[in-house]
Amino acid sequence: MTEAATIALSFAAGAAVGAAYLGLLWVSVRYLLRGRSPALFLGLAALRAGLFIGTVAGVIALGAGLGAIAALLLGFVTVRVGLTRSLSLPRGGRV
Repeated sequence: MTEAATIALSFAAGAAVGAAYLGLLWVSVRYLLRGRSPALFLGLAALRAGLFIGTVAGVIALGAGLGAIAALLLGFVTVRVGLTRSLSLPRGGRV
């Protein structure tokens, strides 16, 4: 696989992991606000951490270079920033 394809796949994997991470965070906060067990919140936090660390470790284990690891992190951060900004806009849509 070419370096460009590896970087593109790493970015896509980072974006997918970022979306899953934020989805699990949303679920865990909803459970916590509804008075569910804090142990469930901590379990989901461990799952989120394992998902992220496992993905980074998997990319490293596959022998990807620093460019692929940076692309993975960039994909993760891009989803996080994009979702955070889209959810924090006021109703009028103006900043």
